[in-house]
Amino acid sequence: MVEDKIYNNEKIHKPEKLFEIVNKQIRYKSTVLELGCATGSFGEYLHFKRKCTVIGADISALQLDIARQKNAYEKLFHIDLNTLANEFADYADYFDIILLTDVIEHLTEVENLFAKIKPLLKKDGKIIVSVPNITHQSIKLSVLLDEFDYTPCGILDSTHVKFYTAKSAKELFNNTALKIVDFAIMINDSLTADCNIDISKIPQEIIKYVKNTRCALHYQYIFVLKPDINAKSHNDRFMEPVLTQKLI
Repeated sequence: MVEDKIYNNEKIHKPEKLFEIVNKQIRYKSTVLELGCATGSFGEYLHFKRKCTVIGADISALQLDIARQKNAYEKLFHIDLNTLANEFADYADYFDIILLTDVIEHLTEVENLFAKIKPLLKKDGKIIVSVPNITHQSIKLSVLLDEFDYTPCGILDSTHVKFYTAKSAKELFNNTALKIVDFAIMINDSLTADCNIDISKIPQEIIKYVKNTRCALHYQYIFVLKPDINAKSHNDRFMEPVLTQKLI
């Protein structure tokens, strides 16, 4: 993860978007661990609007300083999640929810992280993970133009070290004994999205083909997970349109 980059979540993640989905999974007065809390806008919402007890962690001291000023967190940890050890040893069986919204794509040691945080959940606790989809139509069209340029934010954020599809994310959870109990998709129907590309150079029949590929409009996936040592491979019923949230 990159230490000194500021993510202004107040502009990027408004409650009617990602927060809207995540909020449905968080009960009033829950205990929440927000990993990658950034400047603390979601923690502030959870504490003051939902009366949750929120503990946060981030690699960026700059972002933690901003989050601290919101007076929403019971405690804030300055931690690199790639090297998480026993920093949360006092919180075994403590949390109702652990949040990893737009975080795991910044990490190299994701499986180790899941192993470390699962014991922090209460018996019925859940982990909520959101990840961008590298197979969004804008990325496919960019590659057709021989372009794969990193951007300040979005799918090709310059600090991303891993890229995920729905399939690879589900395989990750299966490998770490996490069962998907709910799933949603954030839709972005832009052909260019975060990419600075000129699609006029691409024949219309190719654009039409790309638009009709299965996950072309899927901009971001939100998974609700529970530890389950018997977790099995997740089938495609989690991709049904009835679960799709058109939020962008």
